Amino acid sequence: MFQDGDEEFTSAPLPWVEPSAGAMKTHHPRTAEEQVIVVSPTGDMTDAFIMSALNWNSNQRPSESQDVTTLAQIGDATLTIGADSFTVTVGGSSTTFSGAGVAVEGGNITCNGTVVDDTHTHDGVTPGAGVTGVPV
Repeated sequence: MFQDGDEEFTSAPLPWVEPSAGAMKTHHPRTAEEQVIVVSPTGDMTDAFIMSALNWNSNQRPSESQDVTTLAQIGDATLTIGADSFTVTVGGSSTTFSGAGVAVEGGNITCNGTVVDDTHTHDGVTPGAGVTGVPV
């Protein structure tokens, strides 16, 4: 639905501009009640397309930081890029990739069904140059 002054009208679904549509492709579907900028080069709304979205009071920006770019926030999941790191956060867990390595905070790390964190143990441990058994 569009509004022009006091006049409201409904159109067919409109295409939208994507950040990238070449070798790197993106898909950012629009959602109900999202405020957008609509462009119609000919003035005919059947030729219109969605240029971009707008943040507003009930749908604010995911961050006000000038040092971090939030690539996406959907529900509890957020992808952010800083000057020297990339972070994936879901709920209370986050994984940060940086030049220093990979840092995992919160939650569990699971590999092939086995929790691999500071609580896992190995059997067959022999002091010295011995090799441990598989995680228990």
